[in-house]
Amino acid sequence: MIERLWIQNFALIEKSEVEFGKGLNIITGETGAGKSIFMGALNALMGNKTEAAAILDPKQKSIIEAQFSLKSNQLPENIWNQLDIQPENELIIRREISNQGKSRYFVNDTPVNQSLLKEIMEYLVEFHGQHDGQKILSKDFQLALIDQYGNLQEYVQLYQAKYQELKAKENQLNEKQSHAEKISERISFLQFQLKDFSQFELIENEDEELEQQIKLLENAETIKNTLEKACLVLYESDKSVYTTLTNVEKVLDKISHLTPKLLAENQKLHEASTLIADVSQTLRDFAEEIDLDRNILEKLNAKLDFYNRLKKKYNILTVHELSKIKEQYQKELKSLENYDQDISQLTLEIKELAEEVKNIGEELEEKRKQVARELVERVNGYLVDVALPHANFLIEFIPYIQPQKKGLSEIHFKVSTNVGLPPGLLSQIASGGEISRILLALKAALAEKLELSTLIFDEIDTGISGEVALKVGKVMEKLSEKFQVITITHLPQMASRSGEHFLIYKEIIAEKTYSRIKKLTENQRIEQIAKMLYGENPPNSAIENAKTLLQLT
Repeated sequence: MIERLWIQNFALIEKSEVEFGKGLNIITGETGAGKSIFMGALNALMGNKTEAAAILDPKQKSIIEAQFSLKSNQLPENIWNQLDIQPENELIIRREISNQGKSRYFVNDTPVNQSLLKEIMEYLVEFHGQHDGQKILSKDFQLALIDQYGNLQEYVQLYQAKYQELKAKENQLNEKQSHAEKISERISFLQFQLKDFSQFELIENEDEELEQQIKLLENAETIKNTLEKACLVLYESDKSVYTTLTNVEKVLDKISHLTPKLLAENQKLHEASTLIADVSQTLRDFAEEIDLDRNILEKLNAKLDFYNRLKKKYNILTVHELSKIKEQYQKELKSLENYDQDISQLTLEIKELAEEVKNIGEELEEKRKQVARELVERVNGYLVDVALPHANFLIEFIPYIQPQKKGLSEIHFKVSTNVGLPPGLLSQIASGGEISRILLALKAALAEKLELSTLIFDEIDTGISGEVALKVGKVMEKLSEKFQVITITHLPQMASRSGEHFLIYKEIIAEKTYSRIKKLTENQRIEQIAKMLYGENPPNSAIENAKTLLQLT
């Protein structure tokens, strides 16, 4: 529960401290006195959006701080772990707002982020704002209320995660199928391009070797004739160089023993004749290797033309670059040729995911229906207490044709407020006052289920008066036996319920307007209720009526 609330420099509130009671806490005040400012401060403390304009003095920051006493195990262990503190029976939650509108959040002076603050507040407070009467008409709000009541968030997250996975796969499949024609065209293009490469195998640097071979073969006959003539001169004719040298060598052999100098020179002649013989043999071998077959030349020219044509087409210089282009085409073609296989695989995965979504969805649906039955029973019990004795509240599940993000069915809150009339949608059947009371019954059931410590109501009594207001007040009083209830009201019947009574009022100091809040004494309370009944300067009859209302509590 909220033990103490401190508001500083927020809207028209300069400084204000309120100590709330354990049970029912009534807040009243004239129109424009600042009740909405007070609720705005509480709403801001819960982590909801606020503006820099909400700061009274722009030179200072705005501070909203609340001290909470906790029931045993009210906060789960993971919250304490995130706070990195030991579980305590008290929390001080503070929000500071700078004049630029930037906020900082603290729990027991430990800085926290906005999401953690909101998560903590969900375990501490249930807040009913003035616009919640319209929210309850929303199907999304109705479904969220069922999930909150049944604590089904974990199941919802599991279902939605699997549903999103299914949608992602379906989108992938649709995209692939929508590109089928383009992919087919691309495959044809790649196949056509690769035909250019299929004539010969690409061998790195082979184009340079081919040029050399072609040059040789184009001059083969001349080279062959020349080599044969060289062989004749060097070795193969009777008057060859080799024959001449060997003859000289034989002549010198006869006298070389006479002097060492001749012996050495004769040895050189022997080496020269041996070298001539080797050279002649090499030239002969080379000449015999030369092929005069024109078919070979044509084949070599064909392959060189193949290389030159591709290099010109792709504006490149080397066979290595051609190989890279071919590899890229082959890689892309292989990927695209797996297109049909990819579609088949995606189709199979979608089928399996759809089955998972269906199974998880059915489990979630069954849990929601169980929760709905329990919620309907509790709400109908509270409707009697809020002067709707003949009302019948029910929750209808309308299955979707296909699973949707929210689940397998659409949720409709329906009500019949009169005997003999069929139930209809809240927006079509219930009046503004009836919607307020139905929402109160829902909030009461929710609070009872979730064991929250504090309920805050901002004008839950909109659209009601008289005897109905008395009964709604009694429900509030009954709720305050289990929970701390803080409520703003404009009805004397509500304000007269037992509990603490606070008055919000305006005060002008040095030509500046401020909103104040104070706890009323018994006599001040009587006077305030009389003013709510009659207006300013209430007569004695109004005072007596106020006392009567207070005695009725």
